[in-house]
Amino acid sequence: VFVYGTLGYACFRIPSLLVLPNGRRLAFAEGRKNCLEGPFGDTINIVMRVSLDSGNTWGPVRMVYGEKTPPGGTPVWMSGPLPVLLHDEHHKDQVVLLFTRGNHDVLLLRSLDGGDTWPSHPADITEQVVPDSWNFVATGPAAGVQLPSGRLVVCCDHATGSTPDVRHIVGANTSIRSHAMFSDDYG
Repeated sequence: VFVYGTLGYACFRIPSLLVLPNGRRLAFAEGRKNCLEGPFGDTINIVMRVSLDSGNTWGPVRMVYGEKTPPGGTPVWMSGPLPVLLHDEHHKDQVVLLFTRGNHDVLLLRSLDGGDTWPSHPADITEQVVPDSWNFVATGPAAGVQLPSGRLVVCCDHATGSTPDVRHIVGANTSIRSHAMFSDDYG
């Protein structure tokens, strides 16, 4: 679905697929300007492709969200696209998309039309879901679910250590753990 070296992206990583009841497929990934990890790499955007025929053909790569590197600043990376399809009667075909900025801030976008359009500014839910003791958080990989009760559940991981960069350094003093985030008000 995603082809390395296209549309200005050296590679695509951390894919996630969402299947809508009408057969439409939404494929998400990190669009990376180069293939290096996080703080050692370049800008990373959240991108998607849509299939209207159950995955037989795919539309163009579209950027869902990204931020420009400030002049003289550090590249900004968005990572871990984690979509959740809402299927309750009041939110049918809404898609909640979680991802992180710099593996620290947890951001949320909501499409009201099955992934056709996305708001230009995400909600920052970091204070609700990331304790101060965590210096790294990643959403996903894969998609989340909406339970019959309406609760949204997403799988994630996090790290604690002396600096946020220790997760990327073999042998560094850090502790990596899995956790889940959930919402009882549709995200």
